Amino acid sequence: MNNHPPALIWDLDGTLLDSYPMIVESLYRFYAARCACPTREEIRLFVLTTSVRDFAAHMARKTGVQLYDELADYRAIRADLERDMAPMPGARAVLEALSQRGVTHDVVTHRGASTRAVLVRTGLWGCFRAILTAEDGFPRKPDPAAIVHLMQVYRLDPARTFYVGDRSLDLDCADRAGIGSILFHPADNPTPVPADRLVVTSLPELLTLPELSL
Repeated sequence: MNNHPPALIWDLDGTLLDSYPMIVESLYRFYAARCACPTREEIRLFVLTTSVRDFAAHMARKTGVQLYDELADYRAIRADLERDMAPMPGARAVLEALSQRGVTHDVVTHRGASTRAVLVRTGLWGCFRAILTAEDGFPRKPDPAAIVHLMQVYRLDPARTFYVGDRSLDLDCADRAGIGSILFHPADNPTPVPADRLVVTSLPELLTLPELSL
């Protein structure tokens, strides 16, 4: 067995943070006040299979409403709802248990300036060695530049490094970076499950993966 410690690079929203209910409700409230709006379930499926940015572009084409022209209003709605957001079940316990095995934890996320406050509020701040957000200027996933940066800085072994995320773009990003991936796929996740991937339906299942043992 390879004695090099495993390394995990984490997505946040929908993986470590139970944020989709907040994201969906924020988008629903923003658009429902301005135009004919899809249902909450339609928004959820769209965002899970693409991204918030893609959904905003879709709504701009369909209705003319530009979310990014009224970003302050959207962020105010989101900030209000975000106060009640929780980590995914078992998140901190799993991070700590894996750390005790020697596994390292870093983050690559599309989330921006709110990242630190959210991680502090949800009890996850301090669990990570490095956190790269939209504020750091790397291209958005699936571009692998942020992951490649972490690989170079910390001299990570590609054979022992995995990106953990809940969407197809996370798997694509890992592939482009030349590392492994672990798909977080709870029952309500519509992301197709490729046959050749590591998949967990809950975070505690990570503790059973032989790939994360020394």
